[in-house]
Amino acid sequence: DLTLTHEGDYAENLHHKDSLGNFFEIVVRDLNHEELTLFQKNEQQMKEKGVFNFFDSQRFGYAGNSHITGMHAIRKDYRSALLTILTSLPENIKPELKTFHDFINDTEKDFGTKQHAENALSILPQYLKEEQRILKYIKKNPADFRGAYACISRRLRFLYLTSFQSFVFNRTLELLISNHTHIPEELCLIAEHASYQPEIEHIVESILEEYHISRQDFGNLKDDGFRLDPCLRKTRCMVKNLATEAGAPDEFFEGKYKIKLSFSLEPGMYATNVVKSFFYLQP
Repeated sequence: DLTLTHEGDYAENLHHKDSLGNFFEIVVRDLNHEELTLFQKNEQQMKEKGVFNFFDSQRFGYAGNSHITGMHAIRKDYRSALLTILTSLPENIKPELKTFHDFINDTEKDFGTKQHAENALSILPQYLKEEQRILKYIKKNPADFRGAYACISRRLRFLYLTSFQSFVFNRTLELLISNHTHIPEELCLIAEHASYQPEIEHIVESILEEYHISRQDFGNLKDDGFRLDPCLRKTRCMVKNLATEAGAPDEFFEGKYKIKLSFSLEPGMYATNVVKSFFYLQP
């Protein structure tokens, strides 16, 4: 249920930077004894050290691959960026969407022609508005992939770019953890002029090399009217005001347990990441 309360008026439009943080109350259900034990083992460490501040899965879109679209856009491979969008599948796929996606996959070599766009539009689910704009543009302007990509809303195109930033942050943090390298309090999000300590610089550059991206590619985003800034992000997420009620029988799942959590987080930190971290062994 959603309840709205009028708290007052403000002279300017609210911006995401105005947020001071978020408070959560979450019930985790269907837990077995081993999961409950692991939760209780991790609880004190969570209070003292928090969790690693990963961007969680929702940051990467319903198909978990928005960073791949961003990667192609940074490389100015607009054809591949468009194909990634057109072939992205959610976890629970509707039959008409699968028909469309199968068609795009099976006829990829013809993508960019007028006839292909017409055929794709004839089976495209009407609720896919961005895809509709892409295909209508290609129908009128065959093989103009850059122009077709520009039909996507500016907000969404920027989201693809920042999604790749988030991906590089996550991969860097993962490698620092697995390599037992000293982890600084903050890491810079990748950008043309992002600065790192030498051992971290090596990791970041190896990730970029793996995806065939250079620092200059980020600078070249200005050709499309975009700029990614080298913002700092904390590597640990401190869980504030953590309160738990653990071990009660779950009324919806016989023989299982439930846990009630409440906590506060700073802006930009993911509650789902916190909840998941209770249930795996902490490094």
